[in-house]
Amino acid sequence: LTSILKPLIRTTMKMNSQNTNAAGILSDNDVTDLEEHSNHPTKKASQFYSLIVKRVKGYTMLMKALNDTNQSGAYSILSKPIPLKHNYFFQYYENKQLGKGKFATVVKGKYGHRDVAVKRLFCADESETLRIDTEIEILKRCGDDHENIVQYFADERSAYFVLIIIELCDMTLKTWVEVDGKKPIQITQWDILNQITCGLQWLHDNRVLHQGLKPENTLLKTHSKKIKISGFGSSGLMKEGEIACAVSTDNVAETIGWDAPEVTQAQNATDDTSKLVSFPSDVYSLGCMFYYVLTDGRHDFGDLKNLEIMENTLENSGVNEILLIKQMISDSTELRTFLF
Repeated sequence: LTSILKPLIRTTMKMNSQNTNAAGILSDNDVTDLEEHSNHPTKKASQFYSLIVKRVKGYTMLMKALNDTNQSGAYSILSKPIPLKHNYFFQYYENKQLGKGKFATVVKGKYGHRDVAVKRLFCADESETLRIDTEIEILKRCGDDHENIVQYFADERSAYFVLIIIELCDMTLKTWVEVDGKKPIQITQWDILNQITCGLQWLHDNRVLHQGLKPENTLLKTHSKKIKISGFGSSGLMKEGEIACAVSTDNVAETIGWDAPEVTQAQNATDDTSKLVSFPSDVYSLGCMFYYVLTDGRHDFGDLKNLEIMENTLENSGVNEILLIKQMISDSTELRTFLF
């Protein structure tokens, strides 16, 4: 890895001094510190890597600068996944489990100087491989471009498993909501919902249909008080010009209560045309999230059609907020298109 990072270090330092698009990735102090390790390439590479992954949009800015300045060699190196088995910056701990789902186990790990979450997926057949490939493609598309989307760092494959290294957060929204009394992270309900909405809008603007939005897939960070949308195992990626994608049938049991009516219909459909869903389906899930957060964890979605019950339940919210939620969870997909 040190030999791979050497040309990138030289290129980035050079571009930074020339005030190109990469300027801002490394500060003057960063450059000085790196130059002090000229006789220690391993330490220099480690420090450079640590700086890049901690910079907001660092990877995106670097790739753009490399492309704009025709640094094809460095661009090619950084575009290819670095095999983790050759990457001594990475390790994970199977005994430090963070969560477990139908297809994956998530454990704590270390990537460079950063604590990370490592998603370990079992890959037994072609359909599962395709699903995992789509998840990784979506995570790569997201990069670090939006503060409310969990950040992707790398992935590694073996014969039967795939490891996906992502940003480590402190708790799920479900955990935060269900804590009685003083919350472990001091943030308002509307701040949470605003951040989730911003993240979802960014996904839709980038042709990503989440298909799994729920409290367990929404994460919180204590220090920054940032909300991170995660859980892209069921997500769909639309090509330019497409307005729908195939419905996911991977996590049906895990998303009951959060899926829009048309999603359930599409999952039970027999012809391919009827198996398509689009962005309003995510808006429905978001409406359920609004209700869940504002009622401190209620999940009685059968009552959502009754305005009187909603008014009593959401007594601290205004009429506009109640009508907003009703429109988001309407059976009509046309009524849900207003949000974005």
